[in-house]
Amino acid sequence: MSRVIWAVVGSHLLVAIAEGILGGLGLWVLGISNAAFWAVVMVILSVLPLIGIWLVWGPMVGYLIVVGDPVGAVILLVYGLSVLAVVDEYLRAILVDVGSGIHPAIVLIGVLGGIYLLGSWGCSSARSCSPCSRRL
Repeated sequence: MSRVIWAVVGSHLLVAIAEGILGGLGLWVLGISNAAFWAVVMVILSVLPLIGIWLVWGPMVGYLIVVGDPVGAVILLVYGLSVLAVVDEYLRAILVDVGSGIHPAIVLIGVLGGIYLLGSWGCSSARSCSPCSRRL
């Protein structure tokens, strides 16, 4: 059981660091001031369930529109939805799968069951909880 728990915790931390680096890099490329600070904020927010880094890059899209950079806003929106969201969902699943030795079908059943029982919140919680049911 401890191997599974370490896989889940380690995947959350590694994904948080990866999202912070990628998010900060995207903000830096677009010329957002204090990109390193926002990268650290993204690392912290990435660990929190259902909040995530969209809480930084989402309002940043609005900021870019307000300051008159609609091209940058569209680039950040596409980058956030295509790169940052994919990193969160797929990298976390891959790391938990590799670290825990659980078959991906069990994780898929856990996610689908979580969505069925708890709605959209179940999708987030099932990712973390289904590997723990391996011993049950």
